[in-house]
Amino acid sequence: MKRQFNIIVGLILFVAIGIVFLILFMSGRSQGSKSINIETDKAPLLALTSFRQIRGTQDFLAEVINASDSSLFEYGSARWFEFGEGSGQVRNLVFLNADTLTSQKLFETNNSFVMDVMEFPSQTHSSNSENLSEDVLPVEWFVYEVIHVDTNLDGALDRTDGSIIAVSNADGSGYTELIFNLTKLYNVIMAGGNEVMVVYQLPEGRYASKINLAIKAISITEPLPDLGNEVK
Repeated sequence: MKRQFNIIVGLILFVAIGIVFLILFMSGRSQGSKSINIETDKAPLLALTSFRQIRGTQDFLAEVINASDSSLFEYGSARWFEFGEGSGQVRNLVFLNADTLTSQKLFETNNSFVMDVMEFPSQTHSSNSENLSEDVLPVEWFVYEVIHVDTNLDGALDRTDGSIIAVSNADGSGYTELIFNLTKLYNVIMAGGNEVMVVYQLPEGRYASKINLAIKAISITEPLPDLGNEVK
């Protein structure tokens, strides 16, 4: 009888010790999770890419990008959220002139996303495969799609936020933002002369605008026909 009592007491002590260790283990995991969340308050590591020459000019362009992706995939800050499409999200651009060695950045801070950079005029290539010595058409302007603000207030800066169409000269000077709060960009096409046609969607409807790149201003805007709620 005494032996059975000792066995029961031993089992009770064993279970009690196991419960204590389990509580301590779960507590440690909880504290570790909190420290990980604290770490996410830090901005991700950024890197400057190598410079590439802008076609037909003595200017060079490099990007400030996220240097890592998977470790920051769940980062929730509106300023530093990853799109989840791999590393290399562009946060800023740096321009460098080979003649004067003067340089400038596009934005004062690295808190934005540069969604797209389009160069104009575009270089057209002949369909004749033997014509490999075509004159290089220098880039004169850039058109950008950028995101600065968490417009939908979901705590993340990503493609669901309203974007902006902006333009600059080929050396990064004259940066001007012209069309705001886009929900979708359909096309940016050279329309002759110094103008590009931009087709886009805003919360209130779809539009086509012409931008005069030389003076960095919208010359005309017209609405597209209402296609009904079934067309997204």
